[in-house]
Amino acid sequence: MPKLPELAKDDVVGAMRDQEARAYVRSLPQEQRDRIERLPPEITAAILRTPAALSGVSESVHAMLREQLTEHLAPDEVAGIREDRESLQWLDEAVSLAEKALVESAGFANDHERRQFVERVEKPVAAEFETEAEQRKAADDAETMEALFTRYTKAPYDQRSAIIERLLAVQIEDVKNR
Repeated sequence: MPKLPELAKDDVVGAMRDQEARAYVRSLPQEQRDRIERLPPEITAAILRTPAALSGVSESVHAMLREQLTEHLAPDEVAGIREDRESLQWLDEAVSLAEKALVESAGFANDHERRQFVERVEKPVAAEFETEAEQRKAADDAETMEALFTRYTKAPYDQRSAIIERLLAVQIEDVKNR
């Protein structure tokens, strides 16, 4: 996420403007504050520069406003993250379908037989994944999207959601640092 626009420490006029914007939001009936959808970026920034309670909005509204301001400040990056998330979801679905087709075509007699087969396949991959994960601990901050994508494709099914979360975290950090 991009950094919120900050006020200079000596910007008294800006601080007063922020205070006025938060007072305006606080003056709205609670029902309206709970349904705030779009505010000018300046008012949104004023709300987000302080804890939610100072503007009289809930934490969920505060989070929603943060997302909206992020999208306003970095629309291309947000769109890219959404596209990447969708791509990962499609990849996950494709892997699930392939696994299902493999299980069906293998004709396992029961679930126990299927689990034994999957364990034999996943064990070496999981061991390699754990070794790679240990090696990456030192270089975690330098991890690229390509490396994470490669880890995702090699990871056992039950570890993929953690990798998706890491992919998204790396993307968010990249956007924050721009």
